[in-house]
Amino acid sequence: MLKYFQVKQSLMFKRYALLLINIVFFSCQNKSKQGLFFTSLPSSETNITFNNQVTESDSVNFYTNEYMYIGSGVGVGDFNNDGLQDVFFGASQVACKLYLVVI
Repeated sequence: MLKYFQVKQSLMFKRYALLLINIVFFSCQNKSKQGLFFTSLPSSETNITFNNQVTESDSVNFYTNEYMYIGSGVGVGDFNNDGLQDVFFGASQVACKLYLVVI
């Protein structure tokens, strides 16, 4: 009876090891970049010049407030009801900016 459990545990270990090897082998493949939906555009083309500049001091630094460096965020929506998606940038220490899309 004891030998049966040892054989069963050995087979189970081999199956888990084989499964782990397959997961590692098939997950480490170079994926193509098809399906990207965003394209990086220069600020000269978009006219967006927002920069969330953070000025460090003794009281404002990464160790006292690490969330200061993340910024407040970005919002996209039709803010002026013209049917076009506008962009809002929230800031930490500089003024927030709203960019209205005009055609």
